[in-house]
Amino acid sequence: MGRNKKYIISLTDAEVRKLESVKRKKTTTKTIKCRCQILLDLDEAHGKPSTQQQCVKTIGVYYATVYNVIKYYVDGGIERALYKYASMAKNDFIVS
Repeated sequence: MGRNKKYIISLTDAEVRKLESVKRKKTTTKTIKCRCQILLDLDEAHGKPSTQQQCVKTIGVYYATVYNVIKYYVDGGIERALYKYASMAKNDFIVS
């Protein structure tokens, strides 16, 4: 029997498009690309989401990274999840 999820990722269409856009930019760091992919993989609003363990294996990150990205997303949205600290947040990542 599975456990109830504590944090749920549900992205809007605009957020998904923005994450894909950030992920494709050549200037985006590998860390930010991994965070984008984690959010996209765990998104419950667009198809069947991956489990956290599947994200760890397919993206090649530690479980703590996946957990932290989820926690930052729930606490502060996409900017906080991607850039971790509010002072580091990019101004061009405003979803309208």
